[in-house]
Amino acid sequence: MAIEPEEERPPLFADDEGGPVKSFLEHLEDLRWVLIKSITTLGVAMLLCLIAGNYVMAIIKRPLEKAQVRYGSDDRVVVLRFGTNKLATYSLDLDQWDSLNAGTNQASWQFTSNDIISLRALAAKFLEPSKTDALSQYLASQLAEPTRKLMTNYSATPGVKPGSLPVWRQIWLQLRRFLTYSQPNTEPEEQTALAWQLKAALAADFNRIIQSGPLYTAERFDGVKLSDGTAALIGRKLEGLDLARFNRRLLVHAYQHEISINPDHFVAFQLEPRNDGAGLVLALRPDKSADAEALAKRINVDLNTLSPAGGFFVAFQVAFYAGIALSSPLLFYFICQFVFPALKWKEKRYVYRGLLFFIPLFLIGASFCYFILMPVALAASQLYSSWLGLSANIWRAEDYISFVCKFILGMGLGFEMPVVILVLVKIGVLNYTMLSKGRRYMIIINLVLGALLTTPEVLTQVLMAIPLQLLYEISIWIAWYWERQEKKREAAAEAAERAGR
Repeated sequence: MAIEPEEERPPLFADDEGGPVKSFLEHLEDLRWVLIKSITTLGVAMLLCLIAGNYVMAIIKRPLEKAQVRYGSDDRVVVLRFGTNKLATYSLDLDQWDSLNAGTNQASWQFTSNDIISLRALAAKFLEPSKTDALSQYLASQLAEPTRKLMTNYSATPGVKPGSLPVWRQIWLQLRRFLTYSQPNTEPEEQTALAWQLKAALAADFNRIIQSGPLYTAERFDGVKLSDGTAALIGRKLEGLDLARFNRRLLVHAYQHEISINPDHFVAFQLEPRNDGAGLVLALRPDKSADAEALAKRINVDLNTLSPAGGFFVAFQVAFYAGIALSSPLLFYFICQFVFPALKWKEKRYVYRGLLFFIPLFLIGASFCYFILMPVALAASQLYSSWLGLSANIWRAEDYISFVCKFILGMGLGFEMPVVILVLVKIGVLNYTMLSKGRRYMIIINLVLGALLTTPEVLTQVLMAIPLQLLYEISIWIAWYWERQEKKREAAAEAAERAGR
């Protein structure tokens, strides 16, 4: 049988052909070596990550430690500690917080200057009370004459208006409050000496009013939403400090955005043994340190393994995902070694350029997910569980690791979309018209990806879909610019050709 002559192989860098032509068995041999090298590299990386499993696990758990739980705007989040141990986290409403505050402060019924959060809003309500605001009308009539004078001078101060803030300023304050999980801060113009005098005068008048007699009438509190605990005290015969505490609760409910019994939204208490003379008792001590506040903001979730072999599965899972991340540069290099010989030199040139942006975009996407999106998604997950009345304080470590790693990997790959699209544009597979027509479909695809890769709720889904859609829009504009430049070059070439004739 005659041996067929070997097919002539084109040069490696020919403009119109790919690399050297190989037989099917030669391709299989190349693929075998790629798989051997990739599996060996991944195995070594997994072994290294298994040895350093505790450090890798600490990195994976960081988004959980940074996730901050959201409670109702009027609730106080209290964390109870004993030494360095965190015992529990509680969400207290106004009545529960009042009871706790009364137990740690003998004068808990009193208002102070620090309790007035928004002096400007209070001044606006008391200087010109609305016809439908019977409570503000009553309080304005009970204010002392020096307080009225201070309030008039405060409202007449240049640049200090007791009216409402501009819309953009209100939006910014609400956004800052939402992102920092805190109550509104005092406005800079309320830090003047006149403002503090007025605050002190208002606090003194409030304390006098709440001690003078019953404050509640149906007309005054017609539009005020009272808690169940406070509403249950209506109609009871209260006297002395009990009446003062009840009246103060009424004012706090009525002016919850202007005055507060405690502006701190997150509070930590240390449980400490003390000797009261008759023996040791456990007492609560407020902890004002920054570490305690950060601990109170953190969502209360413990990662657990629920089977005897769970620890081994978690260790292997951590080593697998971390090994992929550690060995990914070499894995990608091996794949390129297998694929690149089949590409034309023009295609290789565009792929090389795309690789310059591949790693930076992947790191940007993964970092965006790890530092920003992941804590929000984890907090939203616990919030939804609590809303459904389910306990969300214990998560399976296997599920958490799988979710976090897949989420970060998916976000990193999602940020590679401009590189893939623009390389296909340069090669000629896509163009500006096709990308522009596919915009509406890409919006749906990004939302679906956000639903599949994140927790199944709208906030994180949108937070993931928005940057992906922006990257797609950037790709469209770059493709438009390239086509425009190409048309200009073609027009210039045609003009030069006509001039040469």
